[in-house]
Amino acid sequence: MRRMAFRRPVFHPGLNFTVRLGEEWADLKVGEIIELDGPCWCLGMVTQVLKCRLMDIPNFVLEREHDPDGRTYSGLLNVLKETYPELQEKEAGEIDYEIVTCVGFWVAVALGHEDLVLEKEKGQ
Repeated sequence: MRRMAFRRPVFHPGLNFTVRLGEEWADLKVGEIIELDGPCWCLGMVTQVLKCRLMDIPNFVLEREHDPDGRTYSGLLNVLKETYPELQEKEAGEIDYEIVTCVGFWVAVALGHEDLVLEKEKGQ
């Protein structure tokens, strides 16, 4: 089982997306189970894998981005620059053409530890 690290392990209950620079995660298969690196034991079941240019990321990916700071295009650019230092040296126009892999996954958390990683939905 592959283990996916997160700079900020905060997740929506249910469906989440993460955007990864490059193609390292592009070989994941829908239905594959991955271990999510966080403050408690979490698993994710892969629901979608999309490889595209950064500027072509669909809105539905941004809306379910696990990191609240990355739920807009400009916010995601900032998160990616913090996560991948090699992007800091590139000009804005260059970064738009970087290949990324968007991984959709459904989160399962060890019982009793949900508050450690699951983001509260509005109104709760």
